[in-house]
Amino acid sequence: MEDLEKRILGRVKRLIGLSDALQDEALQEIIQIRREHLQIELERDEIPSALEFILVELSVRRYNRIGSEGMRGESVEGHSVNFYDLAEEFKPYDHLINRYRPKDQTQPGRGKAIFL
Repeated sequence: MEDLEKRILGRVKRLIGLSDALQDEALQEIIQIRREHLQIELERDEIPSALEFILVELSVRRYNRIGSEGMRGESVEGHSVNFYDLAEEFKPYDHLINRYRPKDQTQPGRGKAIFL
């Protein structure tokens, strides 16, 4: 397992209160899927260390949804839980992710013209 995934695994386990290795395989799969998704969002092969917390938070959210896949919300005897729509799970982080996306030089942008 690469260093990034080990770090993320340790942080996720601390947040969800796991001290044994019984759930490691499932957590590693969740982290791998979240990492691949973040790489697509970033349009990069590597995830900057400043954005590792996004992997941690999204992995914890996904772990907490085990058994509730496909549901948008749940209400039991007055207790209500609403989940992020998976299509919008990166939305709260867009402003950060955009800082790390490669700048496309082929896109027209605001330029400057000088007339002599």
